[in-house]
Amino acid sequence: PSRIAFTGPLNADEDLWVVEDSDTTGLLNLTEGRVFAPSYPRWSPDGTRIALSGYARAPGGAIEGLDGPEGAPGAEIFVVDVETRELTRLTHNLGHDQTPVWLPDGQSLLIASDRDGDFDLWLLPLNDPEHPINLIDDVGDPRNDDTPDWYWGPTD
Repeated sequence: PSRIAFTGPLNADEDLWVVEDSDTTGLLNLTEGRVFAPSYPRWSPDGTRIALSGYARAPGGAIEGLDGPEGAPGAEIFVVDVETRELTRLTHNLGHDQTPVWLPDGQSLLIASDRDGDFDLWLLPLNDPEHPINLIDDVGDPRNDDTPDWYWGPTD
């Protein structure tokens, strides 16, 4: 069966939804208000998880960092298990982390982040998300690198 992941305000909040075979009677809410403004949903290679970016919510439902001294909060990267709805927050920093893309092995994500002052592309290993690797470190000539994609097929 095919599945579609999308974001939308089908309830009081905007959430991440999954529908099987375009059957809108079986809508499944994966974020359930736990992420504010979820965006850029991307299926894992095995179809069991979805990576997304959005704003973390505190236990009471407020957006984390909204009233903090740093100003507006930054988007973070999350992964949600489609079957269990378990939500894992992978990033926690003052920058904006967005546009996740799975690597073919399903063990890392390629993201865009401005955590060092300008948007660069970062490799985010799922087993060690506190130590991402900056793949486009252009500190000497900063420019914004954004919206990554990963080609999985042959080059011939």
